Amino acid sequence: MKRILFTSSLFALFLCVPADARQQFLKNGSFDIPGPEATTLRWNAFGGAGQSTDYLFDGSFSALTSVRVNAFVGMYQDTYDAVAGNEVQMKAMAYVPADAAPTGNIVAGIKLEFFPPTGVETPPPEENLAFDADDPVDTWVPVTLITTVPPGIEIAKVVVISFDESTTNGNAYADLVSAELSSNPGLNLLQNPSFEIGGSGNDGMPNWDEFASPFSGARKNCFDVTAFDQDCTTKFIGQTAGLIQEIEVVPGDTLTITGYFFSRSAAPYADENARAGVKVEWVAGRLPEFQVDIVPNGNPASATTNIVNSGTPTNQWVPVTINYTMPAQTASRLRGTIINGFGPGTCDVYFDAFEMVIANVFDGSDVDADNDEDLLDIASLQTSFNGSNNPMKFLGLVYDHDEDGDVDSSDSNFTLDRMVGPALP
Repeated sequence: MKRILFTSSLFALFLCVPADARQQFLKNGSFDIPGPEATTLRWNAFGGAGQSTDYLFDGSFSALTSVRVNAFVGMYQDTYDAVAGNEVQMKAMAYVPADAAPTGNIVAGIKLEFFPPTGVETPPPEENLAFDADDPVDTWVPVTLITTVPPGIEIAKVVVISFDESTTNGNAYADLVSAELSSNPGLNLLQNPSFEIGGSGNDGMPNWDEFASPFSGARKNCFDVTAFDQDCTTKFIGQTAGLIQEIEVVPGDTLTITGYFFSRSAAPYADENARAGVKVEWVAGRLPEFQVDIVPNGNPASATTNIVNSGTPTNQWVPVTINYTMPAQTASRLRGTIINGFGPGTCDVYFDAFEMVIANVFDGSDVDADNDEDLLDIASLQTSFNGSNNPMKFLGLVYDHDEDGDVDSSDSNFTLDRMVGPALP
């Protein structure tokens, strides 16, 4: 094998052209680059995630996500600008110790998130957070934001939000949110605008996506106050929380967003630093509608093969995977995330050997993403080679061109036939 590799590399050394090849887009996917700070790991950590030597699948470190203190813990990395039709394959290995396994609603896994592609400038968000402690209690107060849709923008996210850092402040409520364009006055572009549809659980209202800081929420409520419109409202619980809904807009049109807000005299929204109101976030280019998450959402891939939970085998490495094809007319910067969520609780989940590739490319393998196929890529092929029907090793996705779950002779031949040598500077 070594003689064949050497001969092939010499033959192709002068054919140095960029390769449309499978690349490993996650840098330090085995979490082995040492260092106390997340930036030295090539990962952005949140909630206290970090390296560990407790359990290893590949190399000298794994990534520990523990929700013993914080509700959401993990690491993420922005990677590649994908376009419509790209098939994104992701795989990581997860380890759940028997004495710290998920219980209840705690779920861990890998996520695929979507952001505007690199080089696309997104106009800054605009907001009117006019509802505060100075507004009258037991009265519905309108808050309106009027703005012009920027050039080139065809999608906007309407946000209903309460910014609150106090742990003792009373609740704010919102009702009847509308978004109208000057080209079609009188038409509310928002679905479920007065929160009548859905339930009061986490992310329970159709058409709206909930976001919140730990121990907070924006939840349907039909009992605390008399609604401004029909029967139900949104209640902001805890600290900062809100709802988001995406709408189609027309560049140059005037966009008017209005929501009604309420504070009860029995428990007033009285903290002087708290603010509530409406906001718009512009979307530069059409992103996929739903991310692949660790909880079910509008994406059929969410919370299926990409999670570990209370039913996952313990004390062994198990694969978590995502296979996602970018929808028509979309483009996105891809973010790969490991996450342990919905704590706190005694739950530790370890991740290792995290890979992300674009699968439907046909010019070999480029494991270091330097746009050539050279001896470094062949060296990694040798370490990833596992033979037919054997468990996949780290970086196997880069070389498994026939997608049969292993790296065998057919995959190595495919890669060797496409050697180009190092690209010229």
